[in-house]
Amino acid sequence: MAITMGHNATKTAVNYYLRYLMDFNLVQTKATQLTFEPINVSQFLEQELFIFFDDLTAKKIVVTPKITPNLTLTTNKLLLQRIIQNIVGNWLKYADKTATVSLKQRDEQHLALVFSNQTTLTAVPNKPVTQQFFTTAAADTQSTGLGLTIVQSLITTLGGKMQVETTTNCFTISLVLRTQPPVD
Repeated sequence: MAITMGHNATKTAVNYYLRYLMDFNLVQTKATQLTFEPINVSQFLEQELFIFFDDLTAKKIVVTPKITPNLTLTTNKLLLQRIIQNIVGNWLKYADKTATVSLKQRDEQHLALVFSNQTTLTAVPNKPVTQQFFTTAAADTQSTGLGLTIVQSLITTLGGKMQVETTTNCFTISLVLRTQPPVD
């Protein structure tokens, strides 16, 4: 049985995969030429979430933000943006009904950024979800299995850490961000 797609569907699919490949390439090349700048990460996170408001609403995902105001860090803005976009993209694929994002000061040198969502998927092993090309059996046909691999690589490039926790009907990504860039 042959599957045919219209011109717009093909274009959308190609653009989708190109974005992931470009992000993956960004991971490989960006580390050698990082530019850090101070940003109000609280405000930046709110702006990034607002960009996805219509898509999240269309999927009937209610997002509860718990963002401590006026937290700043010195980081690479583009890499942080890609991290947030990839995680919210995960919400659009896998979240069911609710999602939560929290940002708070962890200690003097670190911020904690946690994305959590309700899901209809049962628990998956924590390790494979960050391996290249891993997707769940219930994954949408447009899943590349690169999103969390990209997030893991980008957060490491910024000197942070990522932890993934999956339980039945809940998926959580915890990021620890350094308030200042790592010193070589």
